[in-house]
Amino acid sequence: MFKGFGGPKKKSVLEDNELTTGIVQHPVTKRWQTWISFTGHDIQSITAHNQREDANNPHSALQFEV
Repeated sequence: MFKGFGGPKKKSVLEDNELTTGIVQHPVTKRWQTWISFTGHDIQSITAHNQREDANNPHSALQFEV
């Protein structure tokens, strides 16, 4: 999971192969940001939207390959 980034600095609070996501409104820009965490300690912003409804569907802005 951390290949190329080194190991986590803290022990993960999530189970193996588990991740968590969420939505938060930025305090300055007021844009709705979607985020993802792989350990429960790290937060990575993925997308930013003017409307909360758009943030509820971030897959429309992302393309996944399996």
